[in-house]
Amino acid sequence: MTCEQDAFKKLIDTIQLSLRTFDLMCHLEPFCIAVLLPEKNREEASALVQRLTERCIENIDVAPELADVAPLSVFAVSYPEDGKLLEQLLTAALLTK
Repeated sequence: MTCEQDAFKKLIDTIQLSLRTFDLMCHLEPFCIAVLLPEKNREEASALVQRLTERCIENIDVAPELADVAPLSVFAVSYPEDGKLLEQLLTAALLTK
């Protein structure tokens, strides 16, 4: 495992601590994940996004290797407003970057 991969794993662990047992974290591509939050409306999801961002920034000292390799981007999309299919939701998320 490279330094970047190890650091990314530490950030994933930080995010997982904030999730409920039925939330779903998906690995999309290198240094890119999505978190599906069933039963959360847009306002609740946005609040969680804020908390996740803060926790990741607080813990960036454990993963400084990621600062240049994978800048932190956290955003929320909502079902069904932003899409009804996973692909539509992921596209909507990428467009909000």
